Amino acid sequence: MPARRIHFTGRRRLTTQDVRISLYNEAVPLAFEIPHFSLKRHDLPGDALVRVEAYRQSTYMPFDLGTVANVRLPGHLALTEFNTPDAIRFRVKVTSVAEATDGQLLAVGDRIRPAWVDGGQESLLPVRPASLDQEVFRLDLEDEPVLLINDKIDRWRDVSRDEHFVALVYPMVLRAILTHIVPDNMPDAEESDDWRFMWLRFAKTHPGISDPPDDDKGGDDLSAGDWIDAVVAEFCKRHHTYDTFARRWDSEDDL
Repeated sequence: MPARRIHFTGRRRLTTQDVRISLYNEAVPLAFEIPHFSLKRHDLPGDALVRVEAYRQSTYMPFDLGTVANVRLPGHLALTEFNTPDAIRFRVKVTSVAEATDGQLLAVGDRIRPAWVDGGQESLLPVRPASLDQEVFRLDLEDEPVLLINDKIDRWRDVSRDEHFVALVYPMVLRAILTHIVPDNMPDAEESDDWRFMWLRFAKTHPGISDPPDDDKGGDDLSAGDWIDAVVAEFCKRHHTYDTFARRWDSEDDL
């Protein structure tokens, strides 16, 4: 059976007002459920097909939920393709089956961040092992920020928590992420669950940091580059990154 072609004309945008997803982050295998799902405000055709997709980078699992008029919301849905809960995201698609618009994407919700059910909280910067040859780490910004650590390293997750690794790497990572967002990739005001909004909110937790500029003209206000410099500087002050590095450097000189 040939794959159905998807058309994107005039699609509605689904938000957490329409769908919320819960992730059983300590289950084996991992599993999720959909405690809230309502498409009433979008006035979609009853026979349109509904699908939810779990994904993380190249890993992907689709789940058919029936039609708009008869949505099936089973209990736990197993995520057998995923071995860790970090950075799992969900996408909801509603597609037409009407003859004139067959395959048209009528509504979509993307990058849906699930709520963790079994305790804990997903890190703002998920860390995952990856085949990186001679690279120790890499920041992946293809979808949303993920810090990749060379999977040849024993206790690779501990590397990301090492204070000396944090001192050298995390200021650069923060700068790269904010440069990716400001000023040309800013989230909409209502996208409070968007990863970009969360990083901007994190930036503003630092002393003296206000909203970022929405352009790079500078003038009386900070330019985007100046604003990012200020955030990174305050991050380094908070974590004493120079002092941490200097202690390691000085201790090695004494050997």
